[in-house]
Amino acid sequence: MGLWALAGSWSSNQLTDGWVPDYIAARLDTDYREHAAALVRAGLWVEDEQGGDKGWRFHQWGEHQPSAESVLVKREAARERMRRVREHRNAGSQDVRANVHENFAGSAPNPDPTRPDLKEPSSSNGLFEEPPKPSTPKPGSDDDPNWARFWAAYPKKTSKKTARLRWASAIKQKHDPEEIILGAQRYAERVKRERIEYRYVKHPDGWLNGELWRDEAPPPGLYPPMNAPYRGQPGVAESNAPRRIPRQDICPKHRGQRAGRCGLCRAEAHGTRKEVTADA
Repeated sequence: MGLWALAGSWSSNQLTDGWVPDYIAARLDTDYREHAAALVRAGLWVEDEQGGDKGWRFHQWGEHQPSAESVLVKREAARERMRRVREHRNAGSQDVRANVHENFAGSAPNPDPTRPDLKEPSSSNGLFEEPPKPSTPKPGSDDDPNWARFWAAYPKKTSKKTARLRWASAIKQKHDPEEIILGAQRYAERVKRERIEYRYVKHPDGWLNGELWRDEAPPPGLYPPMNAPYRGQPGVAESNAPRRIPRQDICPKHRGQRAGRCGLCRAEAHGTRKEVTADA
């Protein structure tokens, strides 16, 4: 019964519509095969296969639990509702500024004739008409597009709640979200290329906490390409070009070699020593 409860919680969180792959069941219960067979015999589970992965599906899941499509629709409706609330708040703040503007304009209906009349501030100067500031989504929330891109790219969909917190912490520390997403994409490619087993794939919260995207995305320019052009051509860095040997340091016997470090001279000297040894 423990496997049935844990698998149901996982399926509801991951929106799989009651489907539980075998590798997830193995993580939830060490004796998952025996317990899964008992659930099948009891009519609570049905053996199923999805995307080439074998597993089980809850019996009559759609009759007792909301489907993934309905959950996504409700989330979208909630986001739209919150957007309208934020727009209403911004409009309300503009109404308050407009009321202050009207009170200020009507504060002196009979001004002193020795003083200039208080003129109504022009609306063209934008004094009382500030455009609403665009709302920035909270890092790690469902409204954060960068978080959605990272979660879609990362190869392991576990510990989502903790991963949200790690993502928000990384963004608050001024880490570039594009660099993190690129690192997740490269890690997913490496997992697929090296055929790393699912249980050995790093959890996203630990991956973010350890800043492991730096291991997947080395700094550009650290390793210049083998066919890098020489110095003197437009846009070529000085570090990619061969260094010129000063004239006073050129080997007198072999041009292009540095005096004292000439490999050709050392080779000739080594050959001479071998001939002398052979004659002796």
